[in-house]
Amino acid sequence: MPFRKCLTDDDLRDRICVVVGTRPDIIKQAPLIEALEALGADFFILHTGQHYSYNMDRVFFEDLGLPEPDYKIEDTYKYRLHGEQTAIMLMNIERILLKEKPKLLVITGDANTSLAAALAARKLHIRVAHTESGVRTFDWMTPEEHNRVLIERLSDYLFAPNEWARENLEADNVGGEIFVIGSTLVDALYEIRNVAEGRSALLSELGLNPDSYFLMTMHREGNLGQEHAVGHIIKGGLGAVGEFGLRLVFPI
Repeated sequence: MPFRKCLTDDDLRDRICVVVGTRPDIIKQAPLIEALEALGADFFILHTGQHYSYNMDRVFFEDLGLPEPDYKIEDTYKYRLHGEQTAIMLMNIERILLKEKPKLLVITGDANTSLAAALAARKLHIRVAHTESGVRTFDWMTPEEHNRVLIERLSDYLFAPNEWARENLEADNVGGEIFVIGSTLVDALYEIRNVAEGRSALLSELGLNPDSYFLMTMHREGNLGQEHAVGHIIKGGLGAVGEFGLRLVFPI
């Protein structure tokens, strides 16, 4: 567990809050949650409810064998604007942190969930650990880029996936300690691969063989909210199919 090399024994004895709220959060925090369980750490899971449907939320807990969240904020999804969604999560996270009094809060990625949690923890003088730190698109028009930069300024421990990310953090002169630990998303991928191979019959149902297809997904608001962007992405996918002679799988 890379975190074990970065955190002290006191860190692991203290109460820890692990925050999730979106599909990527759940997947990327899964290896950490499993490791904390194995170490016998005192932790609890706080789910902000940013993603709320079975296919966007519950199915990942089931497939990854994760324990139920200790807290789940209800009705977050009803707040569609970034500001009001972040505000409602901030208010509710603060109440939970005041009740549980953790010494360390662990967040990941760049969603509004992580920004709200980092703000709540910082205001309550709770240390913040952020995985996937230093990742950049350098596109200041995207809300995720704003969130990343703000979260990193609020974090005490910054876990970068690679040296490039570390260099980005150093260039921004962040105040927290930087550690290069690899990607928890890759850890989760290796773990779920065996589960998927043993459980899923999708390839046979679609008449596909391994390495014979492209998988394409779309989810970002900036893409789905613009018809021309969706068209360009689909056109690019079809172009790749023609160039390489592979089939395209596009779950909707």
